Amino acid sequence: MRPSVSHHRPRHVNARIQVESLNSSYRRLNCQRSVFPDSQALMKALYLATLEATKKWTMPIRNWGRVYGELSIMYEDRLEY
Repeated sequence: MRPSVSHHRPRHVNARIQVESLNSSYRRLNCQRSVFPDSQALMKALYLATLEATKKWTMPIRNWGRVYGELSIMYEDRLEY
């Protein structure tokens, strides 16, 4: 008897796919433009690449409020409210 196969992907697999997609966007950016005049230009390029990549994401992030709360405790000097 064959075990039943679920067509539902675990959440960590979906998250991994999104992270790999974002990494792919960063690699494309790096191949297109490998020299940046300063760190501000690099941060702007990464920000714009992230913005473009997240436009493709349609599902809301589960428990984002809780995750954001934990990140704001861990990295309070890096996150803006």
